[in-house]
Amino acid sequence: MLLPPLQPDFAAEVTGTDLAQPLTPENLAALKEITARHGVIVFRDQKNLSYDGMRRFARLFGQTSDCASITNLDAQGNIRDRDDRDSRHARGDTVWHMDMLTLEAPHLMGFLKAKELPASGGETEFADVTQAWQRLPETLRDKITGLRAMHSLDAARRRAGLTDPADIANQYKPTSHPLVTIEPFSNRPALLFGAHTSHIEGMDTAESGQLLEQLLALATTGALVYKHRWRLNDLLVWNNRRVMHRVRPYDLVKERRFLWRMVVEGERPPAYLRKSA
Repeated sequence: MLLPPLQPDFAAEVTGTDLAQPLTPENLAALKEITARHGVIVFRDQKNLSYDGMRRFARLFGQTSDCASITNLDAQGNIRDRDDRDSRHARGDTVWHMDMLTLEAPHLMGFLKAKELPASGGETEFADVTQAWQRLPETLRDKITGLRAMHSLDAARRRAGLTDPADIANQYKPTSHPLVTIEPFSNRPALLFGAHTSHIEGMDTAESGQLLEQLLALATTGALVYKHRWRLNDLLVWNNRRVMHRVRPYDLVKERRFLWRMVVEGERPPAYLRKSA
């Protein structure tokens, strides 16, 4: 059952659907239609959904890849030290980003299921970069259409206030993508940038930095942002080509947070080219 939008034309909530059970063709068609219309979908009360079940559901949308869980716990289930390598990596999620822009073909979709949650904090915020494009002034649209930007892991880590050893900073080669792409579910133009974006090609450092800050401010304000307040057994699905996201702070050394994670692989983002008048 699709409830009234959590955020109009952006985030939707679905209840009364047990994703651990096989979907009828009608239900599957309805879910795919909901996915095409929304950047974020919340499926409540998925207590019966196993990790393998989450993978089966994700595969309805494309080729999947298993990913490390989102957590502050170690392999034994103990809270990690704040300064260990994995904890530092998790702090990089606190800045606005789109997943894996360092890849030539960034992820298409992300899936998270809440297994353990902190008493406060740890919400996940999403910002709609298709609606952000629609709200840009015409002069700014003209300016950025056709531009390309470089993305690196090091840029994202530095924005989070982290300096990593070379083996982490150089884990992925810097990658170039169009600054404005076409979101594949709706075929609408969308911005493509975030914490991984080191600079816009062909611009000097100051101009590039100012433009990226301007775009981020415009894309992460007011009705363009949905804050998800987690409940146990929520399954959260998002379109990684339509939204950027970040986690809100929580007490990493006292509170437990554990979410299963899965992604659907994507294709190389195409450039959006505006039609001549």
